[in-house]
Amino acid sequence: MDHQERECRHRHDLLQAGSSQQAPEFALTAERQTASFSGRGQDPQIGASDAGIFPGAIEGNQLPLAAEAVGVYRSAEKPDILPLGQILRTYLVAQVGEELHVIDQHTAHERVLFQRLWRGWQSRDMPSQPLLIPVPVELSAAQSALLLTRSNELEKLGLLVEPFGGTAVAIRGVPVGLGKIDAALLVQDLLDDVTEWDRASSLERRVQPVLASLACHGAVRAGRVLTHPEIQRLILDWVEEGLIMTCPHGRRTAFRLSTDELAKLFGRVGWT
Repeated sequence: MDHQERECRHRHDLLQAGSSQQAPEFALTAERQTASFSGRGQDPQIGASDAGIFPGAIEGNQLPLAAEAVGVYRSAEKPDILPLGQILRTYLVAQVGEELHVIDQHTAHERVLFQRLWRGWQSRDMPSQPLLIPVPVELSAAQSALLLTRSNELEKLGLLVEPFGGTAVAIRGVPVGLGKIDAALLVQDLLDDVTEWDRASSLERRVQPVLASLACHGAVRAGRVLTHPEIQRLILDWVEEGLIMTCPHGRRTAFRLSTDELAKLFGRVGWT
């Protein structure tokens, strides 16, 4: 399990433990419906400059809901975007309006995927893309029974899970738009998700963690070199979704520096 996967697993465990942190295929779509769910998480590095996009939404370091963030964004004029490149094979740099953004490619992509999956579920439009080669995963008898018992509900989320002999299951399809997925790791997270279903207070509370797991596992990984068109597409998609500053598990997607903040850093205040 690599570092990125351990981080995803840790955030998933926090979500399942009931913490407050609840909540591409690079394709820019047309105007999108506002989602009504996003992760709430605590980030001590969220500062006053973030209130530019989320005015009045940050109290006690609590991040805003997606509906609030996107609503504010859509009411404003959309900024000009100048993608500048990738650094350390993990972060994307862009000028967005009059600000400099450093964007985590994994968490930003995870947020984009989650917003799309959530809208798909809301509209009951969750098509599945069949895998060319079904991926078998060995499980215990209890785990296999649990997952297969929920296979009909998972199919409504675009996830096709079938028996594969003995106690193994096979992932035969995933929602359209996800990237390459490690089936064994995804199944482990799904087991954690569906184990909590009977205790969920609503259908939405069942669905949200599953979609967050799918988005996390389907997002581009840290360490992957992206081409300039991929960089441009991912940044455009993230901006189009409303520049939401956390992934569904509550981890930050970007840092922002305004023109004034850059001027202060370089001692240019009062200079021309």
